[in-house]
Amino acid sequence: METQDWDSIAGEFSDRVFQITDHDTDGVILSTAQRLGSTLKHAGDFGCGAGAVTRLLAGHFGKVTGLDQSAGLVREAEQATAADNVEYVHADLARPKPLGFRFDVSFCVNVLINRNHDVREKIARNVAAHTKRGGPAVFVVPSLESTLRTYQTVVDCQVRGGIGRSAAVRSANRQAGEEIESVVDGIVSVGDSPTKHFLSDELEAFLAEAGFDVQSMVRVQFPWNQEIDNPPRSLGPPTPWDWLAECRRR
Repeated sequence: METQDWDSIAGEFSDRVFQITDHDTDGVILSTAQRLGSTLKHAGDFGCGAGAVTRLLAGHFGKVTGLDQSAGLVREAEQATAADNVEYVHADLARPKPLGFRFDVSFCVNVLINRNHDVREKIARNVAAHTKRGGPAVFVVPSLESTLRTYQTVVDCQVRGGIGRSAAVRSANRQAGEEIESVVDGIVSVGDSPTKHFLSDELEAFLAEAGFDVQSMVRVQFPWNQEIDNPPRSLGPPTPWDWLAECRRR
């Protein structure tokens, strides 16, 4: 989506855009913020949207700055935020304007999703440019492994429901053909928006090119009903997931 598209949905952002912090079943993002947090640290939330992650961080850091390319979303975030240690900045993350300082800790949650590789690369490098050397940076991205596993799970559910496996696979293949724009580049339609999904080792290599060393990579799991309509009650873990990569800025 382009800037004008984000501006157009600013008032409905929370209803129309999947907020991983609202569905993080194991509280991985929260526990990461708690572990990295300190009242002496300044955290940056790159691509803050309507401020969900920014507000989560506010209780664990001395100061938090949310940055977003959409002026409409920045206004929405400001109106929804009561914490006095939070500020918001309108900034194009792919065309960085130096802020004059670097963050102690940086967060970039489901922002590296543009279908254009160059845009994603510029955003990641901008995060690096504004993170202190040796400082932590946390990236959350959609998982391509999870997407493919979801199609397989749909097949398994249909087979258990009495549909022949060949027919179930053909149906899943048709759905995948409609939703996956590029398997090679990991572009999957999410709410009609082409969205970048990462393989875990691809993400590690991508972040290394941007100036980060990945320290750990974990799943941020969310409920099946976010991917499958009316999932069977018996459908349990592992549930769908995003990748969370915790890094250090070189």
